[in-house]
Amino acid sequence: MFIIKTGNVHYMQRKDILHIIFLEMIDDFIKLIASSQQKILPSEIL
Repeated sequence: MFIIKTGNVHYMQRKDILHIIFLEMIDDFIKLIASSQQKILPSEIL
């Protein structure tokens, strides 16, 4: 029972780390799109 619990804890920690990395990747992707749109918009106005 103890081994299963520690195994679940390790799994949850690994899952949380992957979740944080995934959120950071999405955040970077949104920033990339936002910065590219800001670069495109002034050229479209001109």
